[in-house]
Amino acid sequence: MKTKTVNLLKTDNIIKIGKEELLSSALSKLASSHDAAFVFNDEKKTEFAGLINPYFCLIKSSLPANTKVSHCLFHPPKIYTNSSISKVAQSMNDSKIHYLPVFNEQEVLLGIISARRMLTALQDSQVFKVTIESI
Repeated sequence: MKTKTVNLLKTDNIIKIGKEELLSSALSKLASSHDAAFVFNDEKKTEFAGLINPYFCLIKSSLPANTKVSHCLFHPPKIYTNSSISKVAQSMNDSKIHYLPVFNEQEVLLGIISARRMLTALQDSQVFKVTIESI
């Protein structure tokens, strides 16, 4: 089974916010502590600036609720449509972000990929049939 990053993309219901939005407003849009809000430089929300999530904004840096999101942006690893699932998983693990933006070769944001989508797509793969004791 060959799973391409583009097949795992989420393109709708992505939490998109402007960089001038307050942290309190932005974080209230998230459903869990693992969610991320994707921050954009422009009103049309096409020019990706970075992302915010509770881990980096609240736990790691303890920013006040009236902070503008532009002051607490996290610049995630760049994932492209030709990136391997292994690279995506490693990037999520290294960055502690479970949602990463996916770009095409022209640096246009196409959507996001999540750890949950990857696991769901790959759960029937042979690698998930290996027992813990055999590793």
